[in-house]
Amino acid sequence: MLRRLARLSLMLASLAATPALAGVTLTVSGVDPELQAAVAQAVELAQYAKRDVSEAQVHRLYARAADEARQALEPHGYYEATVDASLVAAGKDWKVTLKVTPGEPVRVTEARIEVGTAATLGVTFAEQCS
Repeated sequence: MLRRLARLSLMLASLAATPALAGVTLTVSGVDPELQAAVAQAVELAQYAKRDVSEAQVHRLYARAADEARQALEPHGYYEATVDASLVAAGKDWKVTLKVTPGEPVRVTEARIEVGTAATLGVTFAEQCS
């Protein structure tokens, strides 16, 4: 009986020392589905939807999420996006919401390409480099 009680105490102590692990749910709103997918793929926090994560990890990843979301929009022409982020504990899990306002996309309205003299003479790029 005493031995059983000692084992039970040891098991309970080891459980108390284990960090509480949880999952993360990421919601992206304010943009069309294509941009939502780009943001969700770029935000590292999204990788923890089906993986365990500690509270410290959640806070560290959450601190970077808005910047990662903004950067994900740049290849799509949105260089002045704003992201309002929220982090809410939901039981042992976490809910992260990124409300994105993409702003006006940068549009190329004119392109001008100037060809140098060497190109007009039929000199190849490789010949110019040697």
